Amino acid sequence: MTHTLRRNPIPMAKKEHGRSDHEKLDMQGQIRQRAYELYEQRGRRDGHQVEDWIQAEQEVRDKYGLSSAA
Repeated sequence: MTHTLRRNPIPMAKKEHGRSDHEKLDMQGQIRQRAYELYEQRGRRDGHQVEDWIQAEQEVRDKYGLSSAA
């Protein structure tokens, strides 16, 4: 029996809760960017990366009208 592999150079993005993988990656990039902005606003002082990430995540989720992660 011969098996043929089907190759798809551009796989379809999976949908989860109405968001594609691309949209999720874009949101993560926005969170990362905002967290870095918060770090810079703090004068680039280390030790607050978790708080910066949480604040950035909340701001981005609010922007898209999403509830907080449980």
